[in-house]
Amino acid sequence: MIEPDAIEQEIPVRFGAQATAGHLIKNDDGEEDDGIPTDTNAVVLLDRGTGWIDVYPKGSKSTEHTVEAFQPSAGAKDNVTSCYCDGALELKAAARQCAWRISTATPGQPQTNGVAERSVRTVKEGGSCGMAQSGYQGKYWGRGEHFCFSKNIATADGVSSYTADKQRSLQG
Repeated sequence: MIEPDAIEQEIPVRFGAQATAGHLIKNDDGEEDDGIPTDTNAVVLLDRGTGWIDVYPKGSKSTEHTVEAFQPSAGAKDNVTSCYCDGALELKAAARQCAWRISTATPGQPQTNGVAERSVRTVKEGGSCGMAQSGYQGKYWGRGEHFCFSKNIATADGVSSYTADKQRSLQG
């Protein structure tokens, strides 16, 4: 039997080999500003092979909205073969509808879903930080799209999440 820690340490090397998914949920007093988007939920997806992270704001956690969030994560030539998430019914149903193999965390053991939970926290904090640094004072909750875009094009050792899969394909 493979231990959960061993699975977490095996990082894939190509896009779509393993994605993680989690819901980001807005929690506040429910007040809204006029003209500000009111999506209160989002799906955060992380591709472990490339480090690509993205957030898809939606109006609810429904399976339909979750499928809508999953669909743009893989292009016409890309395929997500494995998705890891908590046991949320919407995430499992959406992965099945997209024909992704699904693995779930162990209920009651949050450490078995640490990568997905950390991705959600990264997007939440990054989006909020961007809003604070911009000086914006409204109730807009900093959904994180700008943060994710910036993170995906940032380079480390000459490689970004955007180019990582292409770089690895050329090397291997």
